[in-house]
Amino acid sequence: MLEVVTRSDLGDLTEAWDRLLDQQPHATPHLRSWWLRSSAKGQPLFVLFVDQGRLIGGIPLELDRWRGLTRARVMASRSWPSGFDLIAESNRTVEVVDALGEWFLSSPIQLLDLAGVLGDARALSALSGSIHSEESGSAWVIDLPSNLDEYLSTKSRDFRRDLTRAGRRVADAGLTAQQVPPDQVERALATLKVLHEAQFRDGSKFLPFFPAFAESARQGVLRGEVLFYELADTAGQTVEIEVWLRLGGGVWGLVGGRHPDAVPGTGTVLRFWAMERFREQGISSVDLGGGYGYWKRSWATGRRTQLHVVAKRGLRAHLASSLTLNKRLAGVRKRMQSREPSRSSDSS
Repeated sequence: MLEVVTRSDLGDLTEAWDRLLDQQPHATPHLRSWWLRSSAKGQPLFVLFVDQGRLIGGIPLELDRWRGLTRARVMASRSWPSGFDLIAESNRTVEVVDALGEWFLSSPIQLLDLAGVLGDARALSALSGSIHSEESGSAWVIDLPSNLDEYLSTKSRDFRRDLTRAGRRVADAGLTAQQVPPDQVERALATLKVLHEAQFRDGSKFLPFFPAFAESARQGVLRGEVLFYELADTAGQTVEIEVWLRLGGGVWGLVGGRHPDAVPGTGTVLRFWAMERFREQGISSVDLGGGYGYWKRSWATGRRTQLHVVAKRGLRAHLASSLTLNKRLAGVRKRMQSREPSRSSDSS
């Protein structure tokens, strides 16, 4: 029988956690120990299942208080989690799911609010009570063939033409692509912050998270699991930078930034150059993440469903959620009414 251990950190089970993560069918860097440790915002809670001291499975959550309720969220939920699920030894997954379900029933958690959950997540089977789930920002993915010419042959003529034209503009501007060496991580972080802010300004959802990301990136670079790629001019000035997370045979696009005066198409060229490097390194899966589907759709060969899952336990949780929903609906109705044309009286 599995023993349930709850901790605020992995401690002596850190290496065992990462080894077990590597064995998962949909392993994601958003569940790496170094990522979780640096990016957790609330009260970290690792729910671990062990057998005679050996880690068999677990799930990372963070607790906070919401409307007087004890709420559990995906650990590092502000870092756009992708592919969230429990981890477990393959031959003991059913035991872990059952043990997690029993733990949820006896825990003080009244509201589960989980983002970035895999559509086929095993953790869903452990939930009980009133559960609502909806698709949220399915991730666009690329299955890389061994030859990128084969990949390009599946793309539209417009896609290939735009890539060729962008490549010419970048070459004419004297820009070259490179991977930032690990010993230049501080320069890369400073460059990313400046260019991202220049590109997105007040509309950025990343900048408030930047300090936590920087701490994660410093650790991830040392492990070879955070990659910075950039385009620079002949003077060494970076005009485009992108960050990718790597785990095993897959990479995940995270964030980037562009100089306001960059020639059109720098992002396109840098991304394709990165894909060439990925293929050379034996990487076969590229996850572009959700959002910005207007360009990701044209690159992707498919997409993976992700869910936003809310589970409520107890009357107070139902009432609080209902009040929040009613307020949102009232706000929507008010905005719709404000857009209706005024009805002046007809004097005829």
